[in-house]
Amino acid sequence: MRQNRMAHARRKFDEALKALPKESRKNKMGLAQTALRKFARLYALEKQIKDLTIEQRYLQRQEKSKPLLEELKQWCDNNLTKTAKDSAIGKAIRYTITRCSSF
Repeated sequence: MRQNRMAHARRKFDEALKALPKESRKNKMGLAQTALRKFARLYALEKQIKDLTIEQRYLQRQEKSKPLLEELKQWCDNNLTKTAKDSAIGKAIRYTITRCSSF
């Protein structure tokens, strides 16, 4: 996933979390919270590999990031029908799915 696209997709979930009532934000297992944890894993990996060569980063991304991205896409696919199309979380999931092919 390209960094800027990943940041845009992550931001959509952050906006979805902020759109929730304050009490709902505390639910650690909510959809927005779960997605943000998945993005955090990707960001942590990027932080770990930032000092590697371009080739080494590529190999690490293929080995470690790609499965995390595939997991994120599958999670989005699984939750697509559980969300209202016009809800903030629904928009975040749809945004991510439509851009997954270019990540």
